[in-house]
Amino acid sequence: MKFGFLFTSRSPLNCSANDTFQIAWSSSHIAFTTDSGNIGVVDAGTGSVSLMKRRHQNIAGSVLFIPNRPREFVSGGYDLCLNHHDRTTCSAIASFDFGSLPPRETNDPHVSMSPPFILSMAISSSGVLAVGTADGRLWLGFGGEIPKDSSSINAKTKRRRHWEGLKRKGASLTLSIASGPVVGVAFESTDVVTAVTLGGVLSKYRFSKGTDGRRDSTEIWRDTTSSILKVNAISEHSTLGTNWMAVCGVGSDGGGVVELRKKLLEHQR
Repeated sequence: MKFGFLFTSRSPLNCSANDTFQIAWSSSHIAFTTDSGNIGVVDAGTGSVSLMKRRHQNIAGSVLFIPNRPREFVSGGYDLCLNHHDRTTCSAIASFDFGSLPPRETNDPHVSMSPPFILSMAISSSGVLAVGTADGRLWLGFGGEIPKDSSSINAKTKRRRHWEGLKRKGASLTLSIASGPVVGVAFESTDVVTAVTLGGVLSKYRFSKGTDGRRDSTEIWRDTTSSILKVNAISEHSTLGTNWMAVCGVGSDGGGVVELRKKLLEHQR
């Protein structure tokens, strides 16, 4: 199989040789972040580059598009902020500061001296945002979630002008899950999320909404990587009744390692 070379798109930024990028695809655009905190979008059809008006004040290490909203994407950075962007206007729609998260409980068994740098993000097909932080927390934002019973909701409520994942106060859940950095998050399904730490601790959480509207979560699985000493990323994909999980990182010999796991989904057992 051969891939045809289309073009080279040069960024208008003055990037250093050590400046790294994270990217995310929509159908026709590529969003990118840089170590300098700048956020931009490349038009995959023309190669033109647009810079967002709001940048991060530190390393911008995560970016993803909102499902079914190709104009909108979210970036996360070491300035503790999530920024929600509109690529067509290059403007910021909303922002959320993780410095405003409540402190850990006094009886929390997980201790971390790190600030809540945003290290990883994932978003479910229903619009739930999961964020992993450097201080070992998993944040779930439900403000932009499409309800499961959306067929019974009028069209105005079901389809807002913008995704509201960072706007609706209180529509979130913060879990203290580790003492080390949470470097990867991925969704198994719309109500189950997986997190992995730098040291290779894997855990899954099922979240739900009570009759009083409050959010809750339950840890349903925990394990460790078998041959990875330092994890870099995680990805999950479910197809034909099977969930596949890939974890990549560095092994004890310094070489790259990918661990692949699979399980039958509950309705297939």
